[in-house]
Amino acid sequence: KHTGFTGWGVCFNNIKNVNIYNNLSYDIVYDGLKGSGTFENVNVYNNRCYDNGRDGFDFAGHSCKKLRVYNNSFYNNDIDGIEIKTLNRDTYPLPEGIVPVFQEIEIYNNILTDNHQSQINIANTNSDTITSYNILVKNNNIKTFENYDANKHGIRIASLLNGSSEDFIIEDNTMDTKGCAKGVRCISSKNMKIRNNKIVTRGACIE
Repeated sequence: KHTGFTGWGVCFNNIKNVNIYNNLSYDIVYDGLKGSGTFENVNVYNNRCYDNGRDGFDFAGHSCKKLRVYNNSFYNNDIDGIEIKTLNRDTYPLPEGIVPVFQEIEIYNNILTDNHQSQINIANTNSDTITSYNILVKNNNIKTFENYDANKHGIRIASLLNGSSEDFIIEDNTMDTKGCAKGVRCISSKNMKIRNNKIVTRGACIE
Protein backbone atom coordinates (compact mmCIF):
# COMPACT_ATOMS: atom_id res chain seq x y z
CA LYS A 1 0.00 0.00 0.00
CA HIS A 2 2.63 2.55 1.05
CA THR A 3 5.12 3.24 -1.72
CA GLY A 4 7.35 5.55 0.34
CA PHE A 5 10.46 4.41 2.15
CA THR A 6 10.41 2.07 5.16
CA GLY A 7 10.99 4.45 8.05
CA TRP A 8 9.77 7.76 9.49
CA GLY A 9 9.31 10.96 7.57
CA VAL A 10 11.10 13.06 10.20
CA CYS A 11 12.51 11.53 13.39
CA PHE A 12 13.64 13.29 16.60
CA ASN A 13 15.19 11.81 19.74
CA ASN A 14 16.03 13.56 23.06
CA ILE A 15 15.40 17.15 22.02
CA LYS A 16 14.94 20.45 23.86
CA ASN A 17 13.98 23.92 22.60
CA VAL A 18 13.19 22.70 19.07
CA ASN A 19 10.62 23.79 16.46
CA ILE A 20 9.33 21.18 13.99
CA TYR A 21 7.44 22.94 11.22
CA ASN A 22 6.53 23.16 7.51
CA ASN A 23 7.10 19.46 6.83
CA LEU A 24 5.16 17.40 4.29
CA SER A 25 5.14 13.65 4.96
CA TYR A 26 3.00 11.11 3.12
CA ASP A 27 2.81 7.51 1.93
CA ILE A 28 5.54 6.35 4.36
CA VAL A 29 5.49 2.92 6.04
CA TYR A 30 5.78 4.31 9.60
CA ASP A 31 4.87 7.67 11.22
CA GLY A 32 4.93 10.94 9.34
CA LEU A 33 6.66 12.70 12.27
CA LYS A 34 8.28 10.60 15.00
CA GLY A 35 9.56 11.65 18.44
CA SER A 36 11.22 9.47 21.09
CA GLY A 37 13.39 9.64 24.20
CA THR A 38 12.76 12.95 25.99
CA PHE A 39 11.02 16.09 24.74
CA GLU A 40 11.18 19.47 26.47
CA ASN A 41 9.91 22.76 25.06
CA VAL A 42 9.10 21.44 21.59
CA ASN A 43 6.71 23.07 19.10
CA VAL A 44 5.18 21.04 16.25
CA TYR A 45 3.28 23.26 13.82
CA ASN A 46 2.28 23.86 10.19
CA ASN A 47 2.97 20.26 9.16
CA ARG A 48 0.89 18.10 6.82
CA CYS A 49 1.08 14.32 7.22
CA TYR A 50 -1.25 11.92 5.44
CA ASP A 51 -1.59 8.39 4.04
CA ASN A 52 1.17 7.06 6.32
CA GLY A 53 1.33 3.52 7.68
CA ARG A 54 1.17 4.53 11.34
CA ASP A 55 0.50 7.94 12.97
CA GLY A 56 0.60 11.42 11.55
CA PHE A 57 2.58 12.63 14.58
CA ASP A 58 3.81 10.24 17.25
CA PHE A 59 5.76 10.82 20.45
CA ALA A 60 6.59 7.55 22.20
CA GLY A 61 9.24 8.16 24.82
CA HIS A 62 10.30 8.37 28.44
CA SER A 63 9.51 11.98 29.37
CA CYS A 64 7.52 14.83 27.83
CA LYS A 65 7.32 18.43 29.06
CA LYS A 66 6.11 21.56 27.29
CA LEU A 67 5.07 19.96 24.02
CA ARG A 68 2.79 22.04 21.80
CA VAL A 69 1.19 20.54 18.67
CA TYR A 70 -0.80 23.11 16.69
CA ASN A 71 -1.92 24.28 13.24
CA ASN A 72 -1.20 20.91 11.63
CA SER A 73 -3.20 18.76 9.22
CA PHE A 74 -3.10 14.99 9.82
CA TYR A 75 -5.39 12.78 7.76
CA ASN A 76 -5.92 9.23 6.53
CA ASN A 77 -3.06 7.78 8.56
CA ASP A 78 -3.44 4.09 9.38
CA ILE A 79 -3.43 4.47 13.18
CA ASP A 80 -3.77 7.83 14.98
CA GLY A 81 -3.63 11.41 13.82
CA ILE A 82 -1.72 12.52 16.93
CA GLU A 83 -0.40 10.08 19.51
CA ILE A 84 1.56 11.09 22.62
CA LYS A 85 2.49 8.31 25.03
CA THR A 86 5.09 7.06 27.47
CA LEU A 87 6.84 3.77 26.79
CA ASN A 88 6.31 0.56 28.73
CA ARG A 89 9.13 0.27 31.27
CA ASP A 90 9.38 -3.51 30.98
CA THR A 91 10.12 -3.31 27.27
CA TYR A 92 11.96 0.03 27.32
CA PRO A 93 13.76 0.53 30.68
CA LEU A 94 14.21 4.12 31.85
CA PRO A 95 17.75 5.32 31.01
CA GLU A 96 19.93 6.30 33.92
CA GLY A 97 19.73 9.94 34.93
CA ILE A 98 16.25 10.67 33.54
CA VAL A 99 13.56 11.91 35.94
CA PRO A 100 10.44 11.39 33.81
CA VAL A 101 7.51 13.80 33.62
CA PHE A 102 4.35 13.97 31.49
CA GLN A 103 3.09 17.53 31.70
CA GLU A 104 2.27 20.80 29.95
CA ILE A 105 1.12 19.22 26.69
CA GLU A 106 -1.05 21.36 24.41
CA ILE A 107 -2.84 20.19 21.25
CA TYR A 108 -4.82 22.91 19.50
CA ASN A 109 -6.01 24.30 16.16
CA ASN A 110 -5.30 21.08 14.26
CA ILE A 111 -7.32 19.49 11.45
CA LEU A 112 -7.64 15.72 11.94
CA THR A 113 -9.59 13.77 9.35
CA ASP A 114 -10.23 10.07 8.77
CA ASN A 115 -7.27 8.68 10.71
CA HIS A 116 -8.13 5.04 11.21
CA GLN A 117 -8.11 4.81 15.03
CA SER A 118 -8.05 7.80 17.40
CA GLN A 119 -7.73 11.27 15.98
CA ILE A 120 -5.96 12.35 19.20
CA ASN A 121 -4.59 9.76 21.61
CA ILE A 122 -2.76 10.69 24.83
CA ALA A 123 -1.69 7.72 26.96
CA ASN A 124 0.53 7.73 30.03
CA THR A 125 1.46 4.07 30.19
CA ASN A 126 3.48 4.64 33.37
CA SER A 127 0.83 6.44 35.40
CA ASP A 128 1.72 4.34 38.45
CA THR A 129 4.96 6.34 38.72
CA ILE A 130 4.29 9.48 36.63
CA THR A 131 1.23 11.67 37.22
CA SER A 132 0.01 13.52 34.15
CA TYR A 133 -1.09 17.11 34.52
CA ASN A 134 -1.72 20.32 32.61
CA ILE A 135 -2.94 18.77 29.36
CA LEU A 136 -4.93 21.00 26.99
CA VAL A 137 -6.83 19.78 23.92
CA LYS A 138 -8.56 22.75 22.33
CA ASN A 139 -10.16 24.03 19.16
CA ASN A 140 -9.33 21.04 16.97
CA ASN A 141 -11.46 20.19 13.95
CA ILE A 142 -12.03 16.43 13.88
CA LYS A 143 -13.87 14.27 11.35
CA THR A 144 -13.88 10.49 10.86
CA PHE A 145 -15.18 7.86 8.47
CA GLU A 146 -18.85 7.09 8.88
CA ASN A 147 -18.14 3.34 8.88
CA TYR A 148 -18.62 2.47 12.55
CA ASP A 149 -15.66 1.01 14.48
CA ALA A 150 -16.00 0.18 18.17
CA ASN A 151 -12.27 0.70 18.71
CA LYS A 152 -12.19 4.18 17.22
CA HIS A 153 -12.35 7.42 19.23
CA GLY A 154 -12.26 11.09 18.46
CA ILE A 155 -10.17 12.06 21.50
CA ARG A 156 -8.81 9.40 23.84
CA ILE A 157 -7.10 10.26 27.14
CA ALA A 158 -5.76 7.33 29.17
CA SER A 159 -3.71 6.75 32.29
CA LEU A 160 -3.51 3.04 31.94
CA LEU A 161 -2.11 1.80 35.25
CA ASN A 162 -2.65 2.77 38.89
CA GLY A 163 -2.28 6.53 38.76
CA SER A 164 -4.59 9.21 37.44
CA SER A 165 -4.47 12.12 35.04
CA GLU A 166 -4.92 15.54 36.61
CA ASP A 167 -5.82 18.95 35.31
CA PHE A 168 -7.01 18.12 31.82
CA ILE A 169 -8.98 20.60 29.75
CA ILE A 170 -10.79 19.46 26.60
CA GLU A 171 -12.69 22.37 25.14
CA ASP A 172 -14.00 24.05 22.01
CA ASN A 173 -13.33 21.08 19.71
CA THR A 174 -15.61 20.42 16.73
CA MET A 175 -16.06 16.69 16.22
CA ASP A 176 -18.01 14.92 13.49
CA THR A 177 -17.20 11.39 14.63
CA LYS A 178 -20.05 9.30 13.27
CA GLY A 179 -17.75 6.30 12.79
CA CYS A 180 -16.47 6.34 16.38
CA ALA A 181 -17.59 4.44 19.44
CA LYS A 182 -16.81 7.49 21.57
CA GLY A 183 -16.40 11.15 20.79
CA VAL A 184 -14.26 11.74 23.89
CA ARG A 185 -13.09 8.84 26.04
CA CYS A 186 -11.27 9.39 29.34
CA ILE A 187 -9.83 6.46 31.30
CA SER A 188 -8.61 6.67 34.93
CA SER A 189 -8.80 10.44 35.00
CA LYS A 190 -9.76 13.09 37.51
CA ASN A 191 -9.98 16.87 37.84
CA MET A 192 -11.01 17.18 34.21
CA LYS A 193 -12.87 19.97 32.46
CA ILE A 194 -14.69 18.90 29.28
CA ARG A 195 -16.64 21.86 28.00
CA ASN A 196 -18.00 23.67 24.97
CA ASN A 197 -17.28 20.85 22.50
CA LYS A 198 -19.54 20.17 19.52
CA ILE A 199 -19.75 16.40 19.10
CA VAL A 200 -21.72 14.24 16.66
CA THR A 201 -21.21 10.48 17.05
CA ARG A 202 -23.09 7.18 16.89
CA GLY A 203 -21.86 6.07 20.31
CA ALA A 204 -21.34 8.02 23.53
CA CYS A 205 -20.35 11.65 23.06
CA ILE A 206 -18.33 11.59 26.30
CA GLU A 207 -17.38 8.57 28.39
